[in-house]
Amino acid sequence: MVQRSLLLWFGLPVVVLVAAWAGCSSGTGKTTGTGGGASASSSSKTTGVGVGGGSTCLHVDGKCDRNAGENCNCVDCQNTALCVPDQCIDDTSCDHLLDSCICPGCANDGICGDPDKGNCVDDGKCDSFNEGCHCKDCWTKPACAPRVAACAGGKPDGKCDRAVEDCSCVDCEGTPLCVVCVIDNVCGANDPCSCVDCKTDQACHDPSRCVDDGACAIIHEGCACNDCKALPECASPDGGVDAGGDAGSDAGPDAGSDAGSDAGADAGADAGDGG
Repeated sequence: MVQRSLLLWFGLPVVVLVAAWAGCSSGTGKTTGTGGGASASSSSKTTGVGVGGGSTCLHVDGKCDRNAGENCNCVDCQNTALCVPDQCIDDTSCDHLLDSCICPGCANDGICGDPDKGNCVDDGKCDSFNEGCHCKDCWTKPACAPRVAACAGGKPDGKCDRAVEDCSCVDCEGTPLCVVCVIDNVCGANDPCSCVDCKTDQACHDPSRCVDDGACAIIHEGCACNDCKALPECASPDGGVDAGGDAGSDAGPDAGSDAGSDAGADAGADAGDGG
Protein backbone atom coordinates (compact mmCIF):
# COMPACT_ATOMS: atom_id res chain seq x y z
CA MET A 1 0.00 0.00 0.00
CA VAL A 2 1.32 3.41 -0.92
CA GLN A 3 1.24 5.94 1.83
CA ARG A 4 2.84 9.33 2.23
CA SER A 5 3.35 8.85 5.95
CA LEU A 6 6.60 7.35 7.18
CA LEU A 7 6.89 5.07 10.18
CA LEU A 8 6.41 7.23 13.24
CA TRP A 9 8.71 6.68 16.17
CA PHE A 10 9.28 8.40 19.40
CA GLY A 11 12.77 9.25 20.47
CA LEU A 12 13.83 8.42 23.99
CA PRO A 13 14.04 11.49 26.26
CA VAL A 14 17.56 12.68 26.65
CA VAL A 15 18.62 13.79 30.07
CA VAL A 16 21.45 16.24 29.95
CA LEU A 17 23.55 16.43 33.09
CA VAL A 18 25.52 19.58 33.53
CA ALA A 19 28.61 19.25 35.71
CA ALA A 20 29.18 21.85 38.39
CA TRP A 21 31.74 24.48 37.63
CA ALA A 22 34.86 24.59 39.78
CA GLY A 23 34.40 26.98 42.69
CA CYS A 24 30.58 26.86 42.40
CA SER A 25 28.11 24.85 44.40
CA SER A 26 28.19 21.07 44.06
CA GLY A 27 24.56 20.91 42.70
CA THR A 28 23.69 19.96 39.13
CA GLY A 29 21.04 21.44 36.84
CA LYS A 30 18.91 20.26 33.91
CA THR A 31 18.63 22.52 30.87
CA THR A 32 15.23 22.76 29.19
CA GLY A 33 15.08 24.46 25.80
CA THR A 34 12.14 26.58 24.69
CA GLY A 35 12.70 26.49 20.97
CA GLY A 36 16.18 28.00 20.98
CA GLY A 37 19.46 26.31 20.18
CA ALA A 38 20.97 23.74 22.49
CA SER A 39 24.11 24.54 24.41
CA ALA A 40 27.42 23.06 23.35
CA SER A 41 27.24 20.50 26.15
CA SER A 42 23.74 19.30 25.28
CA SER A 43 22.56 16.53 22.96
CA SER A 44 21.34 17.29 19.42
CA LYS A 45 17.82 16.46 20.58
CA THR A 46 16.05 19.49 21.98
CA THR A 47 13.10 19.50 24.33
CA GLY A 48 10.76 22.29 23.35
CA VAL A 49 7.49 23.51 24.79
CA GLY A 50 4.53 23.26 22.42
CA VAL A 51 0.79 22.68 22.38
CA GLY A 52 -0.11 20.11 24.99
CA GLY A 53 3.24 20.24 26.77
CA GLY A 54 6.73 19.16 25.85
CA SER A 55 7.66 18.04 22.39
CA THR A 56 10.30 15.71 21.07
CA CYS A 57 12.11 17.31 18.13
CA LEU A 58 15.46 16.51 16.65
CA HIS A 59 15.80 20.26 16.31
CA VAL A 60 13.22 22.95 17.00
CA ASP A 61 13.66 24.81 13.71
CA GLY A 62 10.13 25.34 12.39
CA LYS A 63 10.37 22.36 10.03
CA CYS A 64 8.62 19.06 10.63
CA ASP A 65 11.30 16.50 9.78
CA ARG A 66 9.35 13.25 9.60
CA ASN A 67 12.35 11.38 8.20
CA ALA A 68 14.00 12.02 11.55
CA GLY A 69 10.95 10.71 13.42
CA GLU A 70 9.43 14.07 14.34
CA ASN A 71 5.67 13.82 14.89
CA CYS A 72 2.79 15.53 16.64
CA ASN A 73 4.74 15.53 19.89
CA CYS A 74 7.16 17.92 18.19
CA VAL A 75 6.18 21.59 18.14
CA ASP A 76 7.42 21.88 14.53
CA CYS A 77 4.77 19.42 13.33
CA GLN A 78 1.76 20.66 15.22
CA ASN A 79 0.53 22.98 12.44
CA THR A 80 0.76 20.36 9.68
CA ALA A 81 -2.07 18.23 8.27
CA LEU A 82 -0.49 15.31 10.08
CA CYS A 83 -1.64 16.87 13.35
CA VAL A 84 -4.56 19.05 12.16
CA PRO A 85 -7.10 16.65 10.61
CA ASP A 86 -8.60 17.69 7.24
CA GLN A 87 -6.41 20.78 6.99
CA CYS A 88 -6.20 22.45 3.56
CA ILE A 89 -3.78 25.34 3.09
CA ASP A 90 -3.99 25.77 -0.69
CA ASP A 91 -6.77 24.42 -2.90
CA THR A 92 -4.72 24.74 -6.10
CA SER A 93 -1.69 22.64 -5.16
CA CYS A 94 -0.87 19.67 -2.96
CA ASP A 95 1.68 19.95 -0.17
CA HIS A 96 2.21 16.48 1.27
CA LEU A 97 2.81 17.88 4.72
CA LEU A 98 0.56 20.91 5.06
CA ASP A 99 -2.43 19.64 3.04
CA SER A 100 -4.66 16.66 3.73
CA CYS A 101 -5.20 14.20 0.90
CA ILE A 102 -8.89 15.16 0.72
CA CYS A 103 -8.01 18.74 -0.30
CA PRO A 104 -9.16 19.77 -3.81
CA GLY A 105 -5.56 20.51 -4.78
CA CYS A 106 -4.62 16.89 -4.06
CA ALA A 107 -7.39 15.37 -6.21
CA ASN A 108 -5.00 14.45 -9.04
CA ASP A 109 -1.88 13.90 -6.97
CA GLY A 110 -0.06 10.66 -7.72
CA ILE A 111 -0.48 9.44 -4.14
CA CYS A 112 -3.52 11.22 -2.72
CA GLY A 113 -5.56 10.80 -5.91
CA ASP A 114 -4.47 7.30 -6.92
CA PRO A 115 -7.43 5.75 -8.83
CA ASP A 116 -6.01 2.31 -8.04
CA LYS A 117 -6.69 3.15 -4.36
CA GLY A 118 -3.24 2.14 -3.23
CA ASN A 119 -3.53 4.63 -0.38
CA CYS A 120 -6.97 3.51 0.83
CA VAL A 121 -7.57 1.39 3.92
CA ASP A 122 -11.21 0.36 4.26
CA ASP A 123 -11.45 0.31 8.04
CA GLY A 124 -14.40 2.63 8.53
CA LYS A 125 -12.23 5.63 9.41
CA CYS A 126 -10.98 8.35 7.09
CA ASP A 127 -7.28 8.99 7.57
CA SER A 128 -7.43 12.23 5.61
CA PHE A 129 -3.68 12.76 5.79
CA ASN A 130 -3.12 9.61 3.73
CA GLU A 131 -6.52 8.84 2.16
CA GLY A 132 -8.16 10.91 -0.58
CA CYS A 133 -11.79 11.45 -1.53
CA HIS A 134 -11.75 8.38 -3.79
CA CYS A 135 -11.37 6.25 -0.65
CA LYS A 136 -14.74 5.00 0.59
CA ASP A 137 -14.04 5.93 4.20
CA CYS A 138 -13.74 9.61 3.24
CA TRP A 139 -16.86 9.99 1.07
CA THR A 140 -18.84 11.77 3.78
CA LYS A 141 -16.16 14.36 4.53
CA PRO A 142 -17.37 17.91 3.65
CA ALA A 143 -14.46 18.28 1.21
CA CYS A 144 -15.44 15.03 -0.53
CA ALA A 145 -19.24 14.98 -0.48
CA PRO A 146 -19.73 17.24 -3.58
CA ARG A 147 -17.17 15.22 -5.57
CA VAL A 148 -18.92 12.00 -4.60
CA ALA A 149 -22.35 13.38 -5.52
CA ALA A 150 -21.01 14.43 -8.95
CA CYS A 151 -20.58 10.77 -9.96
CA ALA A 152 -23.30 8.93 -11.91
CA GLY A 153 -26.04 7.93 -9.51
CA GLY A 154 -24.32 9.90 -6.76
CA LYS A 155 -22.12 6.93 -5.91
CA PRO A 156 -18.56 6.27 -7.13
CA ASP A 157 -17.77 2.84 -8.57
CA GLY A 158 -14.03 3.26 -9.16
CA LYS A 159 -14.33 3.72 -12.93
CA CYS A 160 -14.51 6.98 -14.85
CA ASP A 161 -17.53 6.76 -17.15
CA ARG A 162 -16.74 9.55 -19.60
CA ALA A 163 -20.20 9.44 -21.12
CA VAL A 164 -21.78 10.79 -17.93
CA GLU A 165 -18.88 11.74 -15.61
CA ASP A 166 -16.15 14.36 -15.70
CA CYS A 167 -13.35 15.62 -13.45
CA SER A 168 -15.82 16.79 -10.81
CA CYS A 169 -16.44 13.10 -9.97
CA VAL A 170 -13.93 11.30 -7.75
CA ASP A 171 -13.95 8.32 -10.16
CA CYS A 172 -12.18 10.46 -12.77
CA GLU A 173 -9.61 12.05 -10.48
CA GLY A 174 -6.11 10.80 -11.23
CA THR A 175 -7.12 9.41 -14.64
CA PRO A 176 -5.84 10.69 -18.03
CA LEU A 177 -8.98 12.79 -18.39
CA CYS A 178 -8.04 15.00 -15.45
CA VAL A 179 -4.26 14.88 -14.88
CA VAL A 180 -2.67 17.87 -16.61
CA CYS A 181 0.64 17.53 -18.45
CA VAL A 182 3.15 20.31 -17.92
CA ILE A 183 5.22 20.35 -21.11
CA ASP A 184 8.72 21.40 -20.11
CA ASN A 185 10.85 18.58 -21.55
CA VAL A 186 10.90 16.87 -18.14
CA CYS A 187 8.73 13.95 -17.05
CA GLY A 188 7.82 15.28 -13.61
CA ALA A 189 6.62 13.31 -10.60
CA ASN A 190 3.03 14.37 -11.24
CA ASP A 191 3.10 14.34 -15.05
CA PRO A 192 0.83 11.72 -16.63
CA CYS A 193 2.57 8.93 -18.52
CA SER A 194 0.55 10.02 -21.55
CA CYS A 195 2.49 13.31 -21.60
CA VAL A 196 4.90 13.77 -24.50
CA ASP A 197 7.63 14.54 -21.95
CA CYS A 198 7.23 11.00 -20.59
CA LYS A 199 7.45 9.25 -23.94
CA THR A 200 10.86 7.76 -23.12
CA ASP A 201 10.53 7.61 -19.33
CA GLN A 202 11.47 4.11 -18.16
CA ALA A 203 8.99 4.04 -15.27
CA CYS A 204 6.12 4.81 -17.64
CA HIS A 205 7.10 1.78 -19.71
CA ASP A 206 7.48 -0.58 -16.76
CA PRO A 207 4.84 -3.35 -17.10
CA SER A 208 5.16 -4.23 -13.42
CA ARG A 209 3.42 -0.95 -12.59
CA CYS A 210 0.23 -1.96 -14.42
CA VAL A 211 -2.76 -2.80 -12.22
CA ASP A 212 -5.58 -4.37 -14.23
CA ASP A 213 -8.54 -3.11 -12.23
CA GLY A 214 -10.45 -1.08 -14.81
CA ALA A 215 -9.01 2.27 -13.67
CA CYS A 216 -6.10 4.00 -15.37
CA ALA A 217 -3.83 5.64 -12.79
CA ILE A 218 -1.95 7.54 -15.46
CA ILE A 219 0.80 8.90 -13.20
CA HIS A 220 1.82 5.36 -12.26
CA GLU A 221 0.60 3.31 -15.22
CA GLY A 222 1.94 3.74 -18.74
CA CYS A 223 -0.07 3.84 -21.93
CA ALA A 224 0.85 0.21 -22.63
CA CYS A 225 -1.17 -0.91 -19.59
CA ASN A 226 -4.51 -2.53 -20.39
CA ASP A 227 -6.50 0.06 -18.42
CA CYS A 228 -4.91 2.96 -20.31
CA LYS A 229 -4.03 1.99 -23.87
CA ALA A 230 -7.52 2.43 -25.35
CA LEU A 231 -8.01 5.94 -23.93
CA PRO A 232 -7.69 8.88 -26.34
CA GLU A 233 -4.92 10.50 -24.29
CA CYS A 234 -2.79 7.41 -24.92
CA ALA A 235 -3.52 7.10 -28.65
CA SER A 236 -0.22 8.83 -29.47
CA PRO A 237 1.43 11.26 -27.06
CA ASP A 238 2.99 13.19 -30.00
CA GLY A 239 0.41 12.12 -32.56
CA GLY A 240 -0.47 15.67 -33.50
CA VAL A 241 3.02 16.40 -34.82
CA ASP A 242 3.50 13.10 -36.61
CA ALA A 243 0.00 13.03 -38.00
CA GLY A 244 0.34 16.56 -39.33
CA GLY A 245 3.68 15.80 -40.99
CA ASP A 246 2.45 12.59 -42.54
CA ALA A 247 -0.74 14.20 -43.71
CA GLY A 248 1.14 17.07 -45.32
CA SER A 249 3.71 14.88 -47.07
CA ASP A 250 1.06 12.49 -48.29
CA ALA A 251 -1.24 15.23 -49.43
CA GLY A 252 1.46 17.05 -51.40
CA PRO A 253 2.45 14.29 -53.85
CA ASP A 254 -1.11 13.05 -54.15
CA ALA A 255 -2.44 16.51 -54.84
CA GLY A 256 0.25 17.20 -57.43
CA SER A 257 -0.30 13.90 -59.14
CA ASP A 258 -4.04 14.36 -59.21
CA ALA A 259 -3.73 17.92 -60.48
CA GLY A 260 -1.37 16.85 -63.27
CA SER A 261 -3.64 14.03 -64.37
CA ASP A 262 -6.65 16.29 -64.38
CA ALA A 263 -4.86 19.01 -66.34
CA GLY A 264 -3.59 16.52 -68.93
CA ALA A 265 -7.01 15.02 -69.41
CA ASP A 266 -8.62 18.41 -69.83
CA ALA A 267 -5.98 19.55 -72.35
CA GLY A 268 -6.43 16.42 -74.41
CA ALA A 269 -10.16 16.82 -74.51
CA ASP A 270 -9.87 20.45 -75.58
CA ALA A 271 -7.43 19.59 -78.39
CA GLY A 272 -9.75 16.94 -79.70
CA ASP A 273 -12.62 19.40 -79.82
CA GLY A 274 -10.51 21.95 -81.68
CA GLY A 275 -9.53 19.46 -84.43
